[in-house]
Amino acid sequence: MHLSQNHAQAILDIFAIAISDLVSMGLTEQDAISGLLGQASVRADHPTMELALELHRLYHKDFSKAKI
Repeated sequence: MHLSQNHAQAILDIFAIAISDLVSMGLTEQDAISGLLGQASVRADHPTMELALELHRLYHKDFSKAKI
């Protein structure tokens, strides 16, 4: 499946809104992110999770240095 830039941005926007809503309900931002990613991981097929793991291994260090 190929995502266009608009689709990718829409996914990021929805994720940001979900995090914001969960934080407003009392979760920490980290707990909100972990919860959403946990839900996504149980619904994703095995090849998708392997790709996510590989991307994490490749880019985690770079993203952890990013300033938000």
